[in-house]
Amino acid sequence: MKRKLLLVLITCMALLVLCGCMSTNAPDVDPDQVKISVTGIDDDDFFAPMGLDSIDIMEDGQAILHATGKLLDRVGENYVAAMGVSEVYVLPYGNGGYRCVVFLMQDGTVSALSPTKMIEKNAAQLKTNLGKLENIVKVEPYSDEDGNCILVYDKDGKEILLDEYLDF
Repeated sequence: MKRKLLLVLITCMALLVLCGCMSTNAPDVDPDQVKISVTGIDDDDFFAPMGLDSIDIMEDGQAILHATGKLLDRVGENYVAAMGVSEVYVLPYGNGGYRCVVFLMQDGTVSALSPTKMIEKNAAQLKTNLGKLENIVKVEPYSDEDGNCILVYDKDGKEILLDEYLDF
């Protein structure tokens, strides 16, 4: 009986992790393994708070979110948001004080955390391979009279507006 109960418990936990209902927390972050660190994310009062203190990109490509507030309650302290990350950007998006976390992946694709879900729902929803774009080498902000935009560039220098792929 105990064995069956243990098996059911393990199966339920595995299903919770797979469906994203249970946090996949990384152990304590080894500072010697941090390749990139973006800090003070929610320090600027101009922008809507995202529930992030910092983001670390590890040598192995893990993107670890260090959450605060309600996001911390949902995902935990050291949440692995993505794997295979080369660079991370926290950029203004739209004209309502939102920002977006964008990941340039090691394979030349782009992934992002939903700005709407982070700010309005305190959730970390990742969308991978935005726009099925390939060979992306650069990500940068762009501002015009309509607000803030995010541009990406492929290896041939082609400029692509990322914003249309961020509404998820």
